[in-house]
Amino acid sequence: SKTGTEWWPEGSAVYYALNIDQHATAFGQFLLNFPSLLKLLTYGVFFFEIIGPILLFFPVYTSVIRTAAVFTFAFMHIGFAAGLYIGAFPFIDIVSLIPFLPTTFLDRILPKGFLNKYKTTKNHRKSKNLEKSPVKIYHGRIISKFQKPILAIVLIFLLMYVFLWNISALSAGKYKIPQNLRPIGQILKIDQNWGVFAPYPMKNDGWFVITGQLNNGELIDLISNTKGVSWEKPKSISKLYRNEHWRKYMNYLRTGNSSMKFVTYGAYLCREWNKNHIEMQKLKELKIYFMLERTLPNYQVSTPQKKMLFRYYCLKNVLVNNTIVKSDEW
Repeated sequence: SKTGTEWWPEGSAVYYALNIDQHATAFGQFLLNFPSLLKLLTYGVFFFEIIGPILLFFPVYTSVIRTAAVFTFAFMHIGFAAGLYIGAFPFIDIVSLIPFLPTTFLDRILPKGFLNKYKTTKNHRKSKNLEKSPVKIYHGRIISKFQKPILAIVLIFLLMYVFLWNISALSAGKYKIPQNLRPIGQILKIDQNWGVFAPYPMKNDGWFVITGQLNNGELIDLISNTKGVSWEKPKSISKLYRNEHWRKYMNYLRTGNSSMKFVTYGAYLCREWNKNHIEMQKLKELKIYFMLERTLPNYQVSTPQKKMLFRYYCLKNVLVNNTIVKSDEW
């Protein structure tokens, strides 16, 4: 659902994606020095994501074309991983491509006879009753004569279901999967929504600044755990996150609606700081800010806006699950 003009015809989508500082790697930031290359990469990703799935099922020269398509998809995802911190997404997609590799290719790279390892045993093949039964051998596997058409019908239904689900996502609410059919996708986890940089990469980015005031009045930065607070943009915002889980959690803090998420996070920060410091150096209160920065076209620079998201008092009683507790105790 990459329907934004940033993908086509503008060709600026990769430029915007690499300007998402919380995700950009050092290599991704380096690529920003080559605007013509970024436009070429944008067009390449856009068009290959359209024709790539067709090539996986191309009826002519299937083995060669399918192998080339699988490796092109794989290299594209390796490129994603090199330029952006997006967790396990590229690697999961690469692994999911393995079933599309044709047997002619696998026969060349796997040990001889590897694919025949689980073929039917001689005893099954010699069974006198096999020909009279509804069970037959197909490609070394014992299957019912009804199994192939049933599997084909189920597969066609699921492919059509996924196709219609994607149509509903592209139609912006004009077409919707019937309510009584939606549980099928939710249970089987095929309720797909292609939201990665779609319809275009986000343009509102920024970084967190979390200030803390100690009992002795001193001001500290709770992200770097240093004295004093800087509002300047860090050299590498993506390095501020310990891992992908923290990156996702902090993004949830910024975009979610519940204020309780800030209470639990504030209590965590207070608890972690105070357990290692004496009374006068314990955390009294903290403030969570987000420095909102909008990515402008053609390398223009915007002025970050300071937004305070939450103020938390470490030693004050708070309401949790309808029970009054001290925030430094949970």
